[in-house]
Amino acid sequence: MVVGMPIGAVIMTSNLFNEVLTSFSAVFFLRCVLVSLIYVFIYWISFRVVIVFFRLRFPKNEEVIKMLIYQILTIFVTYLLIRSTLKVFLHELLNNFSGVAQCDANVSVEPAATLNFTFLVISIYEGIFFFLQLSQSLLEKEQLQK
Repeated sequence: MVVGMPIGAVIMTSNLFNEVLTSFSAVFFLRCVLVSLIYVFIYWISFRVVIVFFRLRFPKNEEVIKMLIYQILTIFVTYLLIRSTLKVFLHELLNNFSGVAQCDANVSVEPAATLNFTFLVISIYEGIFFFLQLSQSLLEKEQLQK
């Protein structure tokens, strides 16, 4: 998680502000990375809370589909709330403290890129979770056979 957030911030900055890499200053790029890091940190923690909440709420194997549907819908709504809140407060705060140009992502690309990255990370989390459950299940089956 600690390593993933800065990597995620740089990946998102590179995807959302790719023109920054070639045409603007290093200060502007670093500012965009800082903004991306704040977004990634808040999204990561918020979505992780959603995942854990629904895992605890739907612990049975029969409820996996229901759990995933609720997770996806809740993450989408959470994304919209966080995005709209941060867009106002974070960008306003940064504009007050620096004279560097605004880091605004392409309006059509940013939600798609963010949600793609989010669901990629969530898929990794869920894959690891299901793999651990399978391993535990196989271990219990082996112990019952003895």
